[in-house]
Formats: sequence, structure tokens, C-alpha cells
Amino acid sequence: MTNDEFYQFYTGSGKGKVPLPASWVEEDDAMKVRTLYGPVSMDVARHWPVIAPYNSLSTYARVKGGRLPTESELSLFYDKFNAGYEGGTNVGFRNWHPVPATTGGKRDDGKGGNGGVWEWTSTTFAEEDGFSPSKLYPGYSTDFFDGKHQVILGGSYATIPRISERRSFRNWYQHNYPYTWAGGRIVYDIPK
Repeated sequence: MTNDEFYQFYTGSGKGKVPLPASWVEEDDAMKVRTLYGPVSMDVARHWPVIAPYNSLSTYARVKGGRLPTESELSLFYDKFNAGYEGGTNVGFRNWHPVPATTGGKRDDGKGGNGGVWEWTSTTFAEEDGFSPSKLYPGYSTDFFDGKHQVILGGSYATIPRISERRSFRNWYQHNYPYTWAGGRIVYDIPK
């Protein structure tokens, strides 16, 4: 989901259904996207992944006839298409802002990147088989097994590669938290 796609939704059929993403700011009668360098024009950031809360992106996906992927689906996608830092993925401050996602097509040798944002999943953050709390920080995960947090995978442009490339690394945020560096992709189910 790009800034431009979400902006069209936000100002059109989504008007009043979702809040303004915290990653955007209206300035000089124009919508801009926040960066570490300050707001940039929507024209500059139109193809970057939109950064917004789970609730907003889930609503957008449903309106478009799809849904956000499960943790298993997104993990499978990453295993098949993700390029990693050495392959050009936007993590580890390769860029200090998101960039357009790549699709994993022929030009990229079948590999791609999400543009430098964590990605929401529809999976609720919960204990998995074999889980045992850390002895050093026992509440690090268990405090968040409350049904209010969603699993996010991948990594943002600020995430170090050794974390973003670890397939066992799960992160989480509360589904309505507006300040994540997380975006999403739409999954469409095949009709039976």
C-alpha cells in the first residue's frame, strides 16, 4: 500500500473511516509525508509505502476486497521474494526514509523489498509452542499477550540487517498505535 493509494482512499471512499496517518502532515494546504529531514511533498513520497496503524490499513484492505496477510503468509512471501540487505533491501539506513517497494520480478532476479517499513500481519501477538520467558526480562513478551497487539515482520529503514533478516524475529505493536514505522500489503483470497 503506497502513500498515493492510501491518500486516494483517505480523501475518497475512506473519508471519515480512517484517521489521518501520523506519518502525514498538512502544510501549506498540501498533504506531506514526514521524514527525518522534515515533511516532503506527496509527489516525492507517492510510491513509498504508507506508514499507518493496523486498524487503518486493515480497513483499507477490506474496502479493496482483500485483507492483511497472516504471519505465516507474510513469512512465506519473505522466504520466497525478500532480497535482504545485500540484495538491496532498504534497511540498516541504506536510505533515511522509505523508498518504493520492489516486486520481486525478473529485473530483480525474483527478489524484492518492502521499501523500508515493518509490515503488519493479521496475526494477534500470542505465545507460541515452546515459548519460555527470558530470565533477564520476563515481561518483555508476556506483557503483550493481551489480544491488543498484532505481529509485525520485516524491518524498517532504521532496523539493523541482522534483525530484519532473522526469520524468527517477531515484533509487535498495539493495532491502533499510530507511530509505528509499519505498512502493509493486501492479500486476496482465491475464490473457491
